[in-house]
Amino acid sequence: MAELTPKELWQNFLQKDSGQHSQEKHIHSGEEVNDKSMCKQGACASTKIRKISKGKEKEDISKGDIHTEKGKSCIRLNNEKPNSENALHEYSLCSFCGKILPASNKVINEACCRRHHTGKRKKSQPTGNPHVVEIETQTKDNRNSKVIDLVASDDGEVYNENNNTYSHGKSPSSRANSKAIVDDFREGAERFPFFLTHIATELIPSAYKREVPATVNRYSVKLEDIFSGNFDECFTTNYMYDINFLVSKVPRLSWNSVPWTLIHGEKHGLEVPLENVKVYKPQLPYRFSVFHSKMAILFYKDGVRIAILTNNYIPIDWELKSNAAWVQDFPLKQQGTKPNEINSKTKDTTEFKNCFEDVLCEYILSIAKGKSIGETLLRITNKLKKHDFSGARGILIPSVPGRHKGPLMYRYGHMRLRTVLRQFDLEKFKNAPIVAQYSSVGNQTSTYLKGELLQSFASRKNASSQDKLKLELIWPTHEQVRTSLEGWSGGNSLCCPSKNNKDFFTTEHLFHKWKGVEELGRNKANPHIKTYTRYLPDTCELAWVLLTSSNLSKAAWGTLERGNTQFYIMHYEIGVLVLPEHLQMPIFSLTPHHPLLGSKKKTIVPSPHFFTWDAPKKIRPRNSIRVQLPYHLPPKLYTTNDQPWAWDENYVKADHRGIVRVVK
Repeated sequence: MAELTPKELWQNFLQKDSGQHSQEKHIHSGEEVNDKSMCKQGACASTKIRKISKGKEKEDISKGDIHTEKGKSCIRLNNEKPNSENALHEYSLCSFCGKILPASNKVINEACCRRHHTGKRKKSQPTGNPHVVEIETQTKDNRNSKVIDLVASDDGEVYNENNNTYSHGKSPSSRANSKAIVDDFREGAERFPFFLTHIATELIPSAYKREVPATVNRYSVKLEDIFSGNFDECFTTNYMYDINFLVSKVPRLSWNSVPWTLIHGEKHGLEVPLENVKVYKPQLPYRFSVFHSKMAILFYKDGVRIAILTNNYIPIDWELKSNAAWVQDFPLKQQGTKPNEINSKTKDTTEFKNCFEDVLCEYILSIAKGKSIGETLLRITNKLKKHDFSGARGILIPSVPGRHKGPLMYRYGHMRLRTVLRQFDLEKFKNAPIVAQYSSVGNQTSTYLKGELLQSFASRKNASSQDKLKLELIWPTHEQVRTSLEGWSGGNSLCCPSKNNKDFFTTEHLFHKWKGVEELGRNKANPHIKTYTRYLPDTCELAWVLLTSSNLSKAAWGTLERGNTQFYIMHYEIGVLVLPEHLQMPIFSLTPHHPLLGSKKKTIVPSPHFFTWDAPKKIRPRNSIRVQLPYHLPPKLYTTNDQPWAWDENYVKADHRGIVRVVK
């Protein structure tokens, strides 16, 4: 028998047992239906159906029919109940080949049904595609039941509620290309501790939905992913908090049995009406100092999770912006290993330490400044000392306010970065450009930016004064802000008065456009992320990547004073530097079943090479890593028509909401 075409398969499927449709009451309107064309809202099957448009689950009734979302057809799938109580019967239209795919005892997680095919799209979806693409049969054990919500509209748009992704009717070739690119990120996402944070696809303006691919959140993490699992104590630091938002996403934070130490930088204080929370704002030594560190430490029974973020703990930073998080879990030290207890009276404050554990604990203790919170922070650091940080996949780069002298000069800010990079052989990158991508900029001078700061970014073992140093600043134009997912309002978190966009940024060709990776849906997501890296333009190979809360300012990075004998920092900041060598560490997870933060990843020792997604596959060594930087490299220079974003200027051209920006 000749194999039927996808279209013929679908037509036969629509006609199957259509005459056996029995008379039943519609569960929505209560009216009786005796013809498949009369069912307008759809659901007279023993199936579990969730309506996408309203998000409401429909009741389960008898028989075995499936209705389309808008009542275009009524299909008889099965007149009998499943043979096994635990059997799952699903039917989906494969977006690769167009075939109707039944499955038993296994959940089909995506419409593309990748496990049934080689990964190449053969044909586009037929025009007769109904609105309910996939439905799962109800079993007696609802705990084992999983609903996959996939709805296709008349224009071919598909929305998957489980992972909030869209597919917008692109051509098969473009969809396959997008899938191949993002699947190529899989290895990097599974082995690199650097994750982009989730884009709230339900908030994407309708004008831009077609420009955001289905792959936007494939390898992204949500706030609740980072705070997942049964942690029994929490320590967080951040500049801004929305307590209601945090608790709504992570209810465990409100439990009396889970102590929560909260450090914040809110100017006007922060009230937290929870009994389990201890709130503290560090004492800042200078008028314009800011507590800007973004970190979470979660203690579990078997280990601790450390997360370094670029998001504030407020809703808008977890919705339509480009942000990222470095996340790693650490186990308890093996039995018999004695923890290094910290004594505040005997703690050495002069020795330079590169150990992840020591740097983290000393940074936490620096917040106390002799206040009552000191006892709590001392307890937390002693608890941290019981964990094994030898497998840290990164090096901490903190900033602590003060005028530091002697060995303390090399523990913070850009002098800390300079000291760390001098330990690594980066000879092949000696003439490679350095990228500074930020979301706020301070008052700069060419001497500081292209001298003192650039020397730290370009530091390496056996560095030479003959190295050709080049700095590239990635900053969005005002037109990119206007056409972003947030429109003009997105510019409120891009903190830059016009006076800080110096003329030499343009005349010395430092300004480069923010161009987010389209396949990751970041092209129109304004950057709140802060990254610094060094790369080879020809191959897009990276020497290192730094994810941090530090923006481009002297206050965050520090500046040398008194003939380079004193180092002045104003802000609290925290970041993590990752080099290829760090990915040779074994993987440990406290949430083993999480798709990204779990331990199902293969423990592969990669070759010491990082690449951006722009790097052609043919030039990348086997087992190398594609890092999820959300922007393209090399970046594009500003043209004469490009105007850098400044938040104190008027913009009369309307954004997608019809709003113009007028500064009072």
